[in-house]
Amino acid sequence: MSKTTMELYQEDALERSPGRGMLTPSVQAVSKEFLGKELTIRQLRLFPYLYFTMVDDQIIESKRINGEEMATLEAWEDENYLLLAPHNQNIRIVEMSFRFWSFISEVLFLSYVYREKKV
Repeated sequence: MSKTTMELYQEDALERSPGRGMLTPSVQAVSKEFLGKELTIRQLRLFPYLYFTMVDDQIIESKRINGEEMATLEAWEDENYLLLAPHNQNIRIVEMSFRFWSFISEVLFLSYVYREKKV
């Protein structure tokens, strides 16, 4: 049976480093449950940009991402997590599934927002 997000937060609190954007055990557990594998640090670093893009204009400019990141986006498209559509030459419009949006949001919370409470 899968652990709840709160249970993962509590377990991770003892191991949590003070840095932001870390691949913690909680992040990797959520990733394994959703993607079936662990995230790489490069994939994690792409999430804030995807989050911003989706709440802004939903346009990804090719000049803002590298080839590896584009390959990652295309792999996620193959998994039906998002849809990339050509628009004005090198610009892509992103449509994203609610499940993938929820996954990104949870990972961002765990890796950038959640903090161990000092006792």
